[in-house]
Amino acid sequence: MPRRPLNTAFLLAIASCLPSVVLMTSSYDDYSRLYTEMTTGRYNPHTRPVRNQSHPLTVYVIFHIVSLLRINELDQTMDINAYIDFSWNDEIRTWDPACYSDITVIRPDPSHMWRPRNIISNSVGKSDIFEDNYIPASIKYNGESKWSPGSVFSTSCDMDFTYFPFDQQECRMFFFFYNSEREVKVTKGQQEGRLFTYSTNGEWDIVFSTIEIISSVNKDVPAAFIVRFKLQRRPDFFVFNVVIPLVIMSALSSLVFVLPETSGERASFSTTMLLSQTFFMGTVTGELPHRSDTFPIIVFYIFSLFILNCICVIAAVLQLRCHTRPSKSVASKTYSDVKTAHTAAFQSNKIPFSSQLALVPVYKYCGLSTCS
Repeated sequence: MPRRPLNTAFLLAIASCLPSVVLMTSSYDDYSRLYTEMTTGRYNPHTRPVRNQSHPLTVYVIFHIVSLLRINELDQTMDINAYIDFSWNDEIRTWDPACYSDITVIRPDPSHMWRPRNIISNSVGKSDIFEDNYIPASIKYNGESKWSPGSVFSTSCDMDFTYFPFDQQECRMFFFFYNSEREVKVTKGQQEGRLFTYSTNGEWDIVFSTIEIISSVNKDVPAAFIVRFKLQRRPDFFVFNVVIPLVIMSALSSLVFVLPETSGERASFSTTMLLSQTFFMGTVTGELPHRSDTFPIIVFYIFSLFILNCICVIAAVLQLRCHTRPSKSVASKTYSDVKTAHTAAFQSNKIPFSSQLALVPVYKYCGLSTCS
């Protein structure tokens, strides 16, 4: 008799667990059945999911920037980590959630559903960057579908370095669909251009990004859109490490004329400034592309400082040369005095004959003659 209450409690606990087990089994079976029905059978992943194939399928596009990896000024390329949200309405894959345990969304393999495949025309690598079939995708019960492919985009970017290092660059990415405009209508999403996922870059700031839809009169051309970026360079590093030292060196070059002429350090000081200027010119030109259509203003400034330093070196050398060379009047007077004194000495025979013979080479070197 004492065991009967325990048995009753145990049976009640098991009975309370049975509905949840039955419910879990029912949900799993319903999801498996729904997934099979939505991905196999009459659904073709290569056909646009519209009942009337003469109507275009509207695809909404949102571009998300994760990080700006690298800007190569020499090659004029840009590497950016980003992903794109493609959303559209699937008119074929719809269901009633009440018939499938209130399941409202499934996440099929992307290869089992239609996707807006596209390529990048100005890519410096492979054009089809969405080859991965494991990128997340989802389909809701009302047909709302979403696909978010992402990759590291390496594209070319035409840059203008006229105002380097205070320049702004505008880069573009050209996306072309496999489908024509008659089949796909591209539309910007409501949250187009948001940057909340962006990680800051130490050298560049993204001022804004936007999507431009390309439309053509000929609807048989591929549907396309352009993603535009406006980049602003952060000049702090270049200003403090190159520009300010250049200004200081240009000021120091003028101080060469303050040094005393007898110190002998004018030429070495001006030459050191010239070599330092040459080193900084190599630093600046090494970061710029080797092209002549756009020439940075700062290169003209550095070149003018280089010419100024060259003039300082030439002026210092000429001044030292003029300072150490005797004047013509002093040399003529010394020559006349020496000639008169030695002529008088020879005529009065105050200098021995042996000494006269020894001084003959000296007289000839100085332009004097013992016979005069």
